[in-house]
Amino acid sequence: MDNDSQPDPPRPSPSTGSGQAGLAALWAELKRRKVVRVAVVYAIVAWLVIQIAATTFPSLYIPPWALTFVIMCVILGFPVALILPLTFREERGQTKVLHFRRPPLAVPYAQGRQICLISLSPLEFGFSLRRMQSR
Repeated sequence: MDNDSQPDPPRPSPSTGSGQAGLAALWAELKRRKVVRVAVVYAIVAWLVIQIAATTFPSLYIPPWALTFVIMCVILGFPVALILPLTFREERGQTKVLHFRRPPLAVPYAQGRQICLISLSPLEFGFSLRRMQSR
């Protein structure tokens, strides 16, 4: 084996495909579910709302913290707006809500009672100790 030879480049695993193909598939899925469209429309409307608030709030004598509140609402609403299109699926022109199954209850009832007793015991001990110190 030569020291001048270069190592083989890492190969993508067959299950995941190449990085660019995976990104292309992700982008296609986001476009199909209209997440990209929602993000663009949200950005435009959010910019418009912030501009209107920045322009009108001072003349209406609205406190300066209100503009910060509007900006924070816009920022916090962005992830929600991106998640909503992922919860809906369009089939044959009809929009359906995706239902996610809840996982089965992992803790049986008896074990749950034991966990509850174990977690409440230090609390009871603390109250008892406090009552003894106050005497």
